[in-house]
Amino acid sequence: MLQSLSEATKHKSLLQNLELQLDKAKKAYEKSHKDSLRAKLAYERAEADLNLSRADVEKQKISSQMKSQQFEDSKSDYANQLQKFNDLQHQHYTLSMPQVYQSLQDVDEKRIGSFQDFVSRSVEIEKNVFPIIDTCLNGVLKASATIDAKEDSKLVIDKYKSGFEPPADQQFEDLTYLGSTQSINDGSPPLSRTLTPRSADTLRSTSKEKNGKKRGKLFGIFSSQKVRHFGLLRKRLLSIMR
Repeated sequence: MLQSLSEATKHKSLLQNLELQLDKAKKAYEKSHKDSLRAKLAYERAEADLNLSRADVEKQKISSQMKSQQFEDSKSDYANQLQKFNDLQHQHYTLSMPQVYQSLQDVDEKRIGSFQDFVSRSVEIEKNVFPIIDTCLNGVLKASATIDAKEDSKLVIDKYKSGFEPPADQQFEDLTYLGSTQSINDGSPPLSRTLTPRSADTLRSTSKEKNGKKRGKLFGIFSSQKVRHFGLLRKRLLSIMR
């Protein structure tokens, strides 16, 4: 395509240059024609004037003949340039440019054919892929049919359950013994409690959880209350054991 456009530009430039030469030759032809007419008129006036010498008349005659010859030469040059321009113009519009346009048309038709082939091949490829996509979608449907919400919930519960017992009820603390002087002087605890096996196990479990690796929790929603409960219980147990 670029080559065809370059050829078109070249042919147009040649025609324009030849047209400029034709205009130049035509102007020279017109000027020489006027000069020839003026020289001929001057010769005729000199020949009719009886006061001029024969030498002056002969001088005007020679000038008229020279202008007439220049006119004929410019006329011939103009005719040649006109013939060249007409021939090139005829060739430009009947041969050169039609060849350029045909070349551009061939390129465009080739492009259109390539696009047609591309569309056809794309459609064929898509049609061949459809069965594979359909098989995959059917597999997805079958897999979705096996989903069990309750079973999935049970798996999540089994994975993230802590195994701890719910915290015990809060016990009533009798502050009556705080008024006893003996309990204050000898440093005996205000409440007489014993460390039950369950409390001891809970304390050891809490201590291990604090010092060792923590178990997995589901966003910590089952752990904060137990941690606070075990912390308070540990403080009370330590105060009783002192």
